Amino acid sequence: MDGPSLRQALSVLPAPVAGQPPTVRYISRSVQSPFSVCPFRPMPADAAQAAHELFAVLRELDATGAALIWIETPPADPAWDGVRDRLQRAAAD
Repeated sequence: MDGPSLRQALSVLPAPVAGQPPTVRYISRSVQSPFSVCPFRPMPADAAQAAHELFAVLRELDATGAALIWIETPPADPAWDGVRDRLQRAAAD
């Protein structure tokens, strides 16, 4: 989802229940949850670095028991084609 949509989605998430981990995790270049509603992993600003790290970060977030992992859509720039391809592959699994 794009940055504004991610920001909006985060703004309506309920606060986590005491003693239970949040069910949503997210990866973003531009959005940070202002209320720490859910764990956040920054996406590197460099496309090659983001592509290199993506699957490891997804595995890490998945291992936390997240029900959902939201990811900000990478820029439309051709340099980010590899990241978009990796995201499409991960979403298909």
